[in-house]
Amino acid sequence: MPDALWAALFLYLGLRAAVQGQDATGPQQVAHVSSALLLCGLALLRRHRPDAATGAVIALGFGQLLTGLDPDWTVSGPGCLLFAYTGAAFGSRRISRAALVGALTGGPLAVLLQDSGAHAAGLLADLLLFGPLLSAPFVLCWVWGHQARARRAHLAGLEERVRRGRAARAESVLAAERARIARELHDVVAHEVSAMVVQADGARYVMDKSPHRAEEALGTIASTGRQARAELRRALGLLPASGGDAERIRRR
Repeated sequence: MPDALWAALFLYLGLRAAVQGQDATGPQQVAHVSSALLLCGLALLRRHRPDAATGAVIALGFGQLLTGLDPDWTVSGPGCLLFAYTGAAFGSRRISRAALVGALTGGPLAVLLQDSGAHAAGLLADLLLFGPLLSAPFVLCWVWGHQARARRAHLAGLEERVRRGRAARAESVLAAERARIARELHDVVAHEVSAMVVQADGARYVMDKSPHRAEEALGTIASTGRQARAELRRALGLLPASGGDAERIRRR
């Protein structure tokens, strides 16, 4: 929505400059309207294509300086302010540096072109006085955009640290739960296996003397084994498995 408002503002400024500019010539009026239409489109694209949009405005600004088609900057001035911010806030490092160079050199270049016929002392005085004054608003917009970029990067870093902290806490809880279930599984299986060993030793001892008691012991071993398997499946069902090993064990 803010970009649409910027586009509407540029269109209004361009049309007003073309209609109310009594001293403007035909080429200057065309330049007003053309600049307004171009800035409208670039304002809508500045967040999606910041490098291309900022580069186009830099070219537009210096082109108008060199040709003198828009000497009052009634249209392009606000556009250059906006895109000095855009290049620093959203653009790549290359386009951000280009926007800063444009902001620093635009004012002195405008003074040079305006006072091209003046003598050297007057030109130097104007450069030292008016050059920084003309460049200051654009440099301030660039600094504002650079701070906005740094603030976004700081917030993104905080969000990433929070995300990693949550993931680490979740992994810690998961590891503790796995260790608890593993201990429970070990205790259950160790008890059942010990019982099976005792029954097996007893069955072997009475196998010749009392086959009936040996058969009962073997039945107890089978029952204990099935119970141990059921307990194993139950414990594995509670275990938060990260791979497919536990699932394969559950199916056995």
